[in-house]
Amino acid sequence: AVRSSPLHTARAAHLNSAAGQVTMGLTVNIKTVSGESAKVQAHYTDTVEHLKNRVEKSTSLGRIRDFVRKGVILDDFKSLAQCGFENNELIIATVEKSSAGSKTAEVDDIDTAPKLEKRREHSKKCAACGKGINLVEQNMPCRCNLVFCENHRPPEKHQCSVNISLLKRDELARDLMPSEGKGSRASSSSAKGILIYNEYAASHKSKSCRQMHAVALGFLAGGFLSAIGAEWDGRGVPTWIKRLVLGYSLAYLIGQWSHSKRINHNVSGENHEFSYCFWSRHVLQQPWGCFKAEFRNLIRVLVDLVTYDRRNCMTRHALKYKTYFDPS
Repeated sequence: AVRSSPLHTARAAHLNSAAGQVTMGLTVNIKTVSGESAKVQAHYTDTVEHLKNRVEKSTSLGRIRDFVRKGVILDDFKSLAQCGFENNELIIATVEKSSAGSKTAEVDDIDTAPKLEKRREHSKKCAACGKGINLVEQNMPCRCNLVFCENHRPPEKHQCSVNISLLKRDELARDLMPSEGKGSRASSSSAKGILIYNEYAASHKSKSCRQMHAVALGFLAGGFLSAIGAEWDGRGVPTWIKRLVLGYSLAYLIGQWSHSKRINHNVSGENHEFSYCFWSRHVLQQPWGCFKAEFRNLIRVLVDLVTYDRRNCMTRHALKYKTYFDPS
């Protein structure tokens, strides 16, 4: 009988343990950007694509677009072992859901995607007006996989079926994913602030509304500063409380007036919501984020005032610091 050496025995044990790790199962914790969570069972030999299919079938999260692990989007063709998955690990998923009964569905159906791609390859006419388009325009498809002429290429001109704001949120979700390394916490906070300000700017489109918000913030800051070091004779309500209440009351009235329909002529819809300002419900959830959004709006209003709506010679100097007042 041939006796194996200790080196061969150790190598065989290492290979057996590695094979056992690859074949055994693991639990994957999944959390979406909107806060939904789920758990699924998988194997180290499964690919990321198989994990997506398993999540879509066994949970109610919807169609999975991407998995993000430690700030990196995972490749669909790599196995979980190659991606470095560990048992009970938390990963972020970007979910594509379609809104029933709405004209602007957020994603296309899986079965119709190949048909749209085939239609785009063979289409030589605009999908909106039927006008003939040249070779360059045929190779400039929209995100909905259709080609259009120059007049109908903007998403708002052809009622695009892809929600652009959702795509921007998915891109920012990668920055919001907590990752290891130096400076990751600061980058996550910065990305979150940009996301909040984008929501603020999208809901406060009127120039008059933004200007009144800046005035309201000035009254609030004036009431706070005047309350510091205020003298009090010891009778009645303290003077600093009176000044704080007065400053906040004036700011609140101006802020609510800025949300009225008389100020916002270009706002469509009955139930328009003004998001992430000091006079909205989001201030209870994200007070620091709302303050930064209001401060950025104040700088933006001052820049527009100094540059005469960015039309004079000071515009090019102000745009050098655009990241401070218009990070989108």
